[in-house]
Amino acid sequence: LLDFVPMRGSHTGESMAREVLKVLSDTAIKPRLLAITCDNASNNTTVTRSLETLLQSETIEWDAR
Repeated sequence: LLDFVPMRGSHTGESMAREVLKVLSDTAIKPRLLAITCDNASNNTTVTRSLETLLQSETIEWDAR
């Protein structure tokens, strides 16, 4: 567990991925991310796919599958 982040506004996968990316950046582990454990909420697929896109835009290889 890295952080609890209060979410304002819509809990879309994209907005949640941006928050996860901030936590990864703040803790300096962004390039070391191996996996994410999620519950079965419907937006978790969008979170991981959006996070994959955000990381790849920073030339960090990570596969959401």
